[in-house]
Amino acid sequence: NDSLLSMALLLKLNQKERKESLFNKKEERVINKILELAKQRFSDLGEEMADIAFNEIIKTIKRNKDKQMSLMPYYTKEALGKKGLKISDKTVVEMGLANIFFWTAFIIYDDFWDEDEAQDPKILPTANLFARHYVDYFSSLPKFNKFFHNLMDKLDAANTWETMHCRARIEKSKLIIPKKLPQYDNYELKFHPSSGHILSSVAMFYSLGYDENSKEVKNLISYFKNYLIAMQINDDVHDFEEDLKRGHLSTTIVMLLEDLEPNQMQIDLINDLEKLKRMFWFKTVIKASEKAIYHTEKAREALKNIGIIENFAPLEHYIDITENVAKRTLEEQSKSVHFLNNFTFSSKNL
Repeated sequence: NDSLLSMALLLKLNQKERKESLFNKKEERVINKILELAKQRFSDLGEEMADIAFNEIIKTIKRNKDKQMSLMPYYTKEALGKKGLKISDKTVVEMGLANIFFWTAFIIYDDFWDEDEAQDPKILPTANLFARHYVDYFSSLPKFNKFFHNLMDKLDAANTWETMHCRARIEKSKLIIPKKLPQYDNYELKFHPSSGHILSSVAMFYSLGYDENSKEVKNLISYFKNYLIAMQINDDVHDFEEDLKRGHLSTTIVMLLEDLEPNQMQIDLINDLEKLKRMFWFKTVIKASEKAIYHTEKAREALKNIGIIENFAPLEHYIDITENVAKRTLEEQSKSVHFLNNFTFSSKNL
């Protein structure tokens, strides 16, 4: 269906919003090949499901302004320099599609797990389709099968842990604080749900002869793990109020609850909200952002220790984005405190 491929035009942002394309010419060539491969994958589906599936991956690509969900295999090949020449363009496109399918399925499933009002039952079978595709693809790669299945086992275990331990009961306007808060410790449990993002890059290293026991793959995993943890913490800061009202015990909600009175058993989400927001902004945000920056530093250290990387820029870019978000948050927090302190001082002297 030629109308499906023409939907690639949607990937260019509205000219009124931005003058340039979301992608440069090289990236756009890769994206168009990925979309052509998606078209082939959907060719045996009925028209309705094919349209839904194509629409969902288009949404994922358009929403992901930093482009890593669709182009991480491309950026990994670029980072490898001369060694990357051994990886075919066909492989980059196949892995790009698998990566988009992973993230699109992840987003759809996540809406259902979070009981999001935006969840749409008719797209759930599409998530299953995407999951089958990337499972089949990564399972078929030589010597990679065991690593893939171990990672997916940990991913599912982490999702199970989160649904069992990271939800607080809401009774009318009251959030009931659990006697035992979830222990995130080193935050590895926040990496595993999104860990499928590393599959294409690790698979590339495998194809070059480096397995999970090599320092190259260990450092590659550490790079991804740490910047993805930092991204999750940043997201949790941003979603603080929404998560609190839903009773989702995110990383930052747990930090906030740990700062409450030791014997406090509940929160009034109406009457206590302003007090909680002040506490969050003046105390919790500092801890969360500093934790995010710590993990970006760990990610950069790991990346620099990958000996076969020739060009760090394509991968370090994602560390920089994540680190800058946390640093800007700290700057805004500091400015707010400074403003309020000056305002209070001035008021007292009126």
